[in-house]
This record gives sequence, C-alpha cells and structure tokens, in this order.
Amino acid sequence: MPKNKVALISPSQKHIYGHPPPYPPLSLMQISSVLKQENYKTIFIEQDFYSPGEFQKTISDPDLICIFITSTSPLFGEVKKIVKKIKLVSPAPVFLGGPHAMAVGKAALIQGVDYLFIGEGENQVLPIVKSLTEKKSLRDIPGLVSREFQNPPDELIADLDSLPLPDYSLAQPWNRYQPPEAKHLPAVPVMFSRGCRGNCSFCSTPRFWGRTTRRMSPYRAVEIVETVITEQKAKEIHIADDDLTGDRRWMEQFCYLIRLKNFPVKFLFLNGLRAQNIDQDMLIQMKYANFENVGFGVESGNQEIYRKIGKNIPFSQLNQAILQSHKFGMVTWGFYIFGLPGENRITATQTIQHAIKHELSVAKFFILQPYPGTPIHDLYENLGYLKSSPVYSLYDQPVIELPQLTIDDLTSIRRQSYLKFYFNIKKILGFIKIINKFSLRTLVSSGVFVARRMLS
Repeated sequence: MPKNKVALISPSQKHIYGHPPPYPPLSLMQISSVLKQENYKTIFIEQDFYSPGEFQKTISDPDLICIFITSTSPLFGEVKKIVKKIKLVSPAPVFLGGPHAMAVGKAALIQGVDYLFIGEGENQVLPIVKSLTEKKSLRDIPGLVSREFQNPPDELIADLDSLPLPDYSLAQPWNRYQPPEAKHLPAVPVMFSRGCRGNCSFCSTPRFWGRTTRRMSPYRAVEIVETVITEQKAKEIHIADDDLTGDRRWMEQFCYLIRLKNFPVKFLFLNGLRAQNIDQDMLIQMKYANFENVGFGVESGNQEIYRKIGKNIPFSQLNQAILQSHKFGMVTWGFYIFGLPGENRITATQTIQHAIKHELSVAKFFILQPYPGTPIHDLYENLGYLKSSPVYSLYDQPVIELPQLTIDDLTSIRRQSYLKFYFNIKKILGFIKIINKFSLRTLVSSGVFVARRMLS
C-alpha cells in the first residue's frame, strides 16, 4: 500500500509560557481538514503532550509521506531541536510554515528543514502531498522554498467559506488545554477572518495576511460555533481574529444569529479591538450575544508615540471606547508596550498613568519584541537598538536598548507598572466587583503571571 500519513507538529511552548499551550493551533487543524477530505490520515503531535519516546516512535512511522511544522519566531529554537530528532529516525521530508518562515524566508532553512511553505497552507498541502505520493517534482508549487528554488506564494484565499471546518478532533482530549482567561472549559478557539486594516509598526499581520480583511459569511461563522458546541462540548468560544469588529454589518448579523440560536456559551476576544469600531450600538449587540470581554491595544500613554507606531485612531476615541465598555459591564483589558520609538522615562510614566486612570479591569505590560517581518524590527536593527536576537524570546527577555533606556531600565519600568496598577486601591475595588467572572484557575494563573513580572 502507498504511504498515506502526514505528521503535523506544534513545537513546545513551555519555555515561553511556563506551561503547555493554552490552545491547539488553528492552522494545523485547518490543514488536517484539507488533507482528510482527500482521505489522507493526519497525525497531530502537540510536542508538550508527548514524551521523548512517544515522539520518536510516532515520527518514525514508515507510512509518513511528509512532516509539516508550524512556528512563530519565539518557537523557532524548539524547531531546531525537533528537526534534529526527526532526521535521526525518519526519512520523510520536513516542511516548515508559519509566521517565522514567512518573515525570514530562506534563513529558516536550517539543517533538517527541507522546504518552507510560504502563504496560506490550505493552498499548498495537497499539491505537496500528492506530488510526493506520485513521486513528482515539487519545483512548481506556489509558495514553496528550497535551497534550489524560491516560488512566490499563491493568491490569498478569497472565499473563506470554501474551506472545510477546522479538524477540532485533533485537540481531544480538550482538558489538556487550559487557557488562563477561561472560566469554563473546554474553551475552544475560532477564527472567522484573516487580515487587518491596521498599520501598527510592531505587527506582522498586514504583511502576511494583507491590509484587506477577508471574512467568512456570518452563517458559516455560526456554523463553526454550533459545531464546536455540539461536537466538542465547548463551554466558551475564544475568538482569535485581528479585526473581527471592523465590518459593522457583518458583526451585527453575526450577533443577531447568535442571539437567535441562544447558545449556552460565553464569547471572549483573544486580541485587542480597534477603538473606532466600539461604540454604544456595537456594545449593545455584543452584550446581548454573550460577549464577556473587550481588549484594547493602547500600547502607549503618550499620544505622539501612539501616533508614530501607526495607530490612526484619535486618543480621545480610544479613551471613550474604554469608558463605554466598562459602563456596559464588559471585562476591559488594556495592552501596553514599553520601548517603542521615542520612549523615555517620562513617556513610560505616562503609559503607567494611563492604565491606572482609565476604566481597565486588567492590564498587561510588555517590553517591545521587534520580531522579524515587522517594520519596527528593520528600524531598530538599522538604529542599533537590537542588542540580541528577538527570535527566541517573548515576555521575559528584553532584547532592545534605547538612547535613554537600558535593558535594566526597561525591566525596572515593567516591574513598576505591575506594582502600581495591581496595588492601586481603585483597581483592587474594581476587580472585586467582577471577580465572579473569573475562575480560581484564572486568578491563580494571572497572579503567577503578574508576580513573575514584578519579581523579574
């Protein structure tokens, strides 16, 4: 019998988050569905859930046609370890995709990686697998990169409704995944759109997905919600889109359909929302559709820095969106970044004061990580602000130094931000009012997250 299995690998995240991954990778679940439609078998390896012996046994299966690995830049160090292990026991070709491969191109073709696939994987996996099965050349497959050739990616998928539903069965048993924000498990991730109209200089989404947001129809989105509730027993739906609320008509239709179905679940956003999309009417729609939270990428409390990083939203509109969200009883999140262009001690203090002043239930403060593929990476590299590679770090390893702020300064400022925000009496009293919206697991996890950054 011809080989008919494809391995899909998600690298370990323990060295970044300190615990196993909170969610399964949607990209690999989508690829699995495409392959299964053509009767290929997929083997999903969530590395954090595999012992070394189990990994070696699985990856040495003689029926493997090939191996697909997805990786962000912080996980690329784990990829290096994985491919060494693979090549010891398996002759199957290794393909690397995901944000890091798209950002650095051929630089990701390390020893053990045979090909990169650049673009949307659903376009590529079937041509790759069929060509390997039929012993045909891979040279003309769009988006494929080897040491000998480099093909431009295929056009982006215009009709997201044409894609099969993600293969959520890969994530079973769901109790392995425990998102820190979830109150009820399983909390299942979904994604209804691709792309973002934003222009944030620290983000790679527009470069990879485009500045035009492509959306599946609201009916298809509701079908996914219904499927994960009925088949995966989802208790919460966690939305991973970058710009879901950008199309008001789409969002209103989606919320209307959700209300008609009266699903017994809560909806949470994983990413910050664009403030110009959030007003009283939108909040009413979301509230009655069981949306529980809203988050905002404030990034800086200094208006000039805020403007320079590509936030084309009036500061006053952002502040009004935060206030309105709080009045509607939403759990409001604020995300802040220290180390943006023009940062100094005064602007950093303004950022901390902004978080304390405004009606935010939760705040997270980060030190800028200028990842490959972002405009700010190129800027900081040219200016000499990058003191070490940002590829293998995320939260706890500052890699930049600015003219007025050293690495130690940035670390100290982040520590101060958490101390001043979470030990502010107004914030403590406000959090007590909404504490019932969090599980004990969430509170412990969040407490550990904050404590680590106060002590670092």
